[in-house]
Amino acid sequence: MKTNNLNKVLVVDFGSQTTQLIIRRIREIGIYCEIIPHNNLYSYVKKNKPQAIILSGGPASSFEKKSPKLNKEVLRMNIPILGICYGMQIICQMLGGKVESSNRREFGKAEIRILKKSLLFDRIVFSKNNASQVWMSHGDE
Repeated sequence: MKTNNLNKVLVVDFGSQTTQLIIRRIREIGIYCEIIPHNNLYSYVKKNKPQAIILSGGPASSFEKKSPKLNKEVLRMNIPILGICYGMQIICQMLGGKVESSNRREFGKAEIRILKKSLLFDRIVFSKNNASQVWMSHGDE
């Protein structure tokens, strides 16, 4: 698959069991993407200037001292970023949002409801009430 930086999406791997599935789904809709480790994201993004970044989930708690972190400069680069589970939790913490530690982990089916139309969801089939069944797996809330 040939690409230039104008249509490249980076998937940042924080250790999620579904990182390969995320990559496959993106490629199935004709978008080139690469997996990169979290620890060299800033320099890679600065050099390659992708169109978007997806931060994967992972097994770590965002409260652990040794958990993977994100260079805050990445958030200032004017590149759209989608955080999934752990990825969203670290973005939320870095921007002053509230993430709570939990004593229990949750796994299983959940329902999401789309409140506003977006190109992000154009190719996803939702029910009449704009809902879709998804899989959740997390420890922090």
